[in-house]
Amino acid sequence: MTASTSLKPETYWHLTDRSAFLLNNVHLGKGWTASHSFTARFDGLAEIGTPYAFHASRDDKEQQWESVRNERFSHLPSRQKALFLFTSKDDGERAMEEWFPGCEKLLLEARITSATAVHVADARHLETTQPLWPEAALLYWEGILTPDPRLEVVVDGPIYFPNWQHPPFGLLSLGE
Repeated sequence: MTASTSLKPETYWHLTDRSAFLLNNVHLGKGWTASHSFTARFDGLAEIGTPYAFHASRDDKEQQWESVRNERFSHLPSRQKALFLFTSKDDGERAMEEWFPGCEKLLLEARITSATAVHVADARHLETTQPLWPEAALLYWEGILTPDPRLEVVVDGPIYFPNWQHPPFGLLSLGE
């Protein structure tokens, strides 16, 4: 990928850990990386994954969401092995506070290409109890918002991080 690849005009935001390989990979890719779901389509890389993907493959709720997606919304990107973004910096900061209290996370500016598959959904649907999972999953994949939505962007494809030449991006340094 190069900077001449057609980027959509919207800016998104990604939460990651300071120790994430993403920071190194984006630096080596001169700002570019891809979701694991995208990379897994290449020969010999089907088993590539993330800690979240490993968890999701064994989580009943995530399996319910994936089942509904496969049955009714197969054109949308899967949550499994996806990269998650936020539609605004405020949404990313709120997610950091609500979903990862006490954790040190970084909020990174990101852009996507016109070829990147995305689905904007309300993560509040994931907060339902098990008896309501089928209905909540349907609402999630339909893009229906709750009264107090928490928007997340499910991404399958190339992602560009425009600030890749500046910290925290760079080669991994053990012991930091």
